[in-house]
Parts: sequence; structure tokens; C-alpha cells
Amino acid sequence: MIARELTDLGPIPWVGYTPERLAEQLKKQKVVVLDFTAEWCLTCKALESGVLHRDEIVKLLTGPDVIPMRVDLTGNNLLGNQKLKELNWVGIPLLVILGPGINEPILYDAYTVDMIKEAIGRAAGQSRPVVAVPH
Repeated sequence: MIARELTDLGPIPWVGYTPERLAEQLKKQKVVVLDFTAEWCLTCKALESGVLHRDEIVKLLTGPDVIPMRVDLTGNNLLGNQKLKELNWVGIPLLVILGPGINEPILYDAYTVDMIKEAIGRAAGQSRPVVAVPH
């Protein structure tokens, strides 16, 4: 039971995706990290636990200018599937980074810690990778 709670909650305070929430955060000049996932996607779960739950990425995703947003495609998520089509993408896993420093979203179906740090830095308008500041 405890393992399930830790798996379900995890160290990242994911915001559920809606087009309105995404537009609101982008209007505020935030970097948004969209994680397209599903309960049945084992690769998604492996990337989440092996990369996204690393301390340095958790610190980035919980910083004041980064919004972690989850697009859960477990059920019949029409809005999530529509967003996937808008991005011209077919399957998951998919991690999308958007922000004021880039004109086009950065899309990854596989990624490393360094790739995420570099992409968040670019999306924030920084030429160097973002360094997580301890809370």
C-alpha cells in the first residue's frame, strides 16, 4: 500500500493537463514540462523513476519558473490525445518542454538528465543548462 502511494504521488507535484492550464502558464512566461504517460506504459514508468525522479530533475521541476504538467492517457483522455495529435506525435512516452526562450516545443521519446536540463535551460531563454538551486 505504501509503495503504491509513493508511486502514485512521487516527488513531483504534477499539474493535470488542460489546454487552459497550459495556456495560462505559458502566458505567465513559465517553462512547462508536459509528461505524456499512462499506467500501462512501462517505458514511461521506467523513464519517470530513472530520470525524472532524480534529485537534480525534481529540483528543476519544482522550481518557481517550471511547471510540471502530466498528460495521463490511461483512459479515454480526449484533450490529451488531441494535444498529442497537435504535436504530430503518435505514441508515448513523450516529454515536451515549452517556454519563452524557444519558438518550437522540444520533444523527447527518450531522454537523459542532461537532455532535460539543457532543454529546460533553452526553454527558459538561457544559453547554459539550468542548475538546480537547493530549496
